[in-house]
Amino acid sequence: MGFGEQTDVLEAFAPERRKALALFRASVTLAGVDLERLSAPVPDTASSSFPARYGWLRPWRARGLSRAGRYAEAWQVRYEDWLARPVDTVVVHALAVEALRVFADDTETDSRRRLASVRQAMACWAMVLHSASYWQELARRSGHPWTPAERKDASDQVAERIRQVLRDDDRAAERPVVDSLELAWDVELAAARCLAGVLATTDCGWPVQAGGDLAFGPGFLDLLRSAGAPWKALAEEVDGWVSDAGRSGAASGDRLRDLMSPEGRYTVLLETGRFDQVIAALEAGTATEPRAPGDAGPPHGPQRVLGAALVARALDHLKAKRWSDAVRDFEDAASAGASLTLHEEEIGRAGRQAGLALVQNRVRPDWQAYTGLLQRALDLAPEDEELKRNLAVGCVHLGRQAQQQGDQDRARARFAQAYELDPSNESVVAALNESDTRWAEDLLQKQPVSVLTRAITELRRILDRDATLRPVRKALATALYERSLDVALTGARAEAMGLMREARGLLEPGSDDWAPGRGPKEAVANGLCERAFPVDVSDEDELRHALDVIAVARTYEVLPGVADEQAALLAHLVGLLCRNEDYDEAIRFVRRCPRDAEDRSGFDRAVAEAYAGRARRRLSEGDTAAAHADVRAVRKYDPTHPLALFGPGDADQLW
Repeated sequence: MGFGEQTDVLEAFAPERRKALALFRASVTLAGVDLERLSAPVPDTASSSFPARYGWLRPWRARGLSRAGRYAEAWQVRYEDWLARPVDTVVVHALAVEALRVFADDTETDSRRRLASVRQAMACWAMVLHSASYWQELARRSGHPWTPAERKDASDQVAERIRQVLRDDDRAAERPVVDSLELAWDVELAAARCLAGVLATTDCGWPVQAGGDLAFGPGFLDLLRSAGAPWKALAEEVDGWVSDAGRSGAASGDRLRDLMSPEGRYTVLLETGRFDQVIAALEAGTATEPRAPGDAGPPHGPQRVLGAALVARALDHLKAKRWSDAVRDFEDAASAGASLTLHEEEIGRAGRQAGLALVQNRVRPDWQAYTGLLQRALDLAPEDEELKRNLAVGCVHLGRQAQQQGDQDRARARFAQAYELDPSNESVVAALNESDTRWAEDLLQKQPVSVLTRAITELRRILDRDATLRPVRKALATALYERSLDVALTGARAEAMGLMREARGLLEPGSDDWAPGRGPKEAVANGLCERAFPVDVSDEDELRHALDVIAVARTYEVLPGVADEQAALLAHLVGLLCRNEDYDEAIRFVRRCPRDAEDRSGFDRAVAEAYAGRARRRLSEGDTAAAHADVRAVRKYDPTHPLALFGPGDADQLW
């Protein structure tokens, strides 16, 4: 029996004989009315061609048109009748039958109308087959009570017949799977079936007042939106109800929300294991833009479906032992916003097995690729302890390779990473201690004063892990010692003393570093004095700096012999100033000469020369009294200074 013939189901919905007779008699009373003209449909319009008072004639007219093979016209009349009663299962069934006839008929040449008819047919048939009121009405009119098994068999048969017609048309039109009519039909059926199940188990205010047993899919909701007010408002209420069901936390509610969404077709493909087609379609589309870094909310729309598809394919890769492919799909799923909390065990297993394939039974194991792959897996499953231990092993191997290449810094970074991953592994601890020891010894040789703060922080961290590493203790003590001297020069006395005490506390008993037996004050003073020398006595800036350092050192401790060295440096500086004829500043340095200097002869001679030079200048300027005073100063500091200051031929007024 073809779709163009009258069906038993349709006959069961025909009016009873008495009602038919009553309608016929009523129609006779329509004197002077041309029923043929009155009931002629208006093509391609949603407005009714029937006046409101004659609306009850639509089913009769549609039936006559259908029997005459004028399916497109009958479909239009049925649609007009449906607009008046969109949730009446009798009317919906009649529209479903007529729309399917238009699609199955070869006379319809307008492809858009043909597709519109089949989408209408699928939406209405799914609603009818999954609404209890349809089967109740069918049982009442046929006089045959339908058991659940009979209902399922009959429904499956009708659904399969429709599926076959759609499949044939998809094949003829060469439609891709994601755009196929067969998939759209499966979505309608799945959504209506899921909605029926939710309605049967949930008491949450179903908004369709005409019947709490009416179930339909997304296509029927689109039909309701096209029916105008108030049906559009009803469709929005249903959308809200579906969203609430999805947020309820129940699995059926989540599935219903997915099926009723624009991505419902992808949900059905996922449920049937066709995730490759889902991923290809979504990745090729423009609706799957990468999530913004600040978008911390759950993914929605195509992104959510894409994430679910990637997770499903990753799990399939796991079953087939395609470990690397599984890790890659899990990564892509995370990028799409999918939650992987429930799959961390699978991710860890995939990462470990994929890593083993890179190093096990290999002549030259690829430890770089191994650690890279395990790190990617660990980023997805950060609590997997076995994954951490395996990654630590890989880091140790990379550290050994870096040591062989002479890159100690990179080796040490790898060992440190391994220790963070698996601090209880003795081989990891030993490798890191060995690397830290080499680094500390190298630090002692180079003494990078410019990076003391970073070095101190790093050395302290190492000793927090293992306080018995003697080279590290010595390196830290040296760094603290140097830092203490730097701080002392800034005037922060308390901090400098604290650093020096910490440094001396790290020294081994009997150590001869930094003057054994001396206290922290003497150690600071001694260190500063050592920094002051040697000095280029011909460089004024070096002389000034050395004198400043020695002056700071004397505030901590006065060391033997330092006063004489200070006086000697002052003598050189005064001499340089005299050569530059800067006598006034040279003379001011008299106050800086330490009184405890045992040998200040050189300094006194230099000061005497400074006074003599200033005396000459004052005399030339006519200031005889000031010149006399400077000469007396010359005699005070150096009685042996030559008295003929102005040449043998000049009158020596000063003497």
